[in-house]
Amino acid sequence: MRVTGPADWFLTAQERENVHTAIDAGRAGIGWTVGNSCRTIVHGRPYFAELHERISALGPGDRVYFTDWRGDPDEQLTDDPQQTLTTALSAAARRGADVRGLLWRSHWRHFGYQSDAARQLGVDIAEAGGECLRDMRVRTGGAHHQ
Repeated sequence: MRVTGPADWFLTAQERENVHTAIDAGRAGIGWTVGNSCRTIVHGRPYFAELHERISALGPGDRVYFTDWRGDPDEQLTDDPQQTLTTALSAAARRGADVRGLLWRSHWRHFGYQSDAARQLGVDIAEAGGECLRDMRVRTGGAHHQ
């Protein structure tokens, strides 16, 4: 039996065969980092509070890239009703952080998902200097699993 380590878990630049990526640039041909940590946050309230704290600390040179199924601009991140996803991401973009999002098309309104909200999230982020695109390729009644 062969025991593998982290170096065996990733493809090299040659194995990926993607000449259009710069993931390995400045990393001696290694497209990943070591020494990272991961902590599970089980419940929504502490997750959103920490998300707000971290987005609020972003500024020039920082990046926040996100994907979302429908993009709820009024998603509250803290108990303060003014601290929403839109206000946090827009403020980060205004402070100079690189804020980019990708949202998937929502279903018909009678399902409770409204694309107008996702569009507004994109507009608000763009007005603050970020970018948020909507991918409309999900079929009606279909699902997207990220």
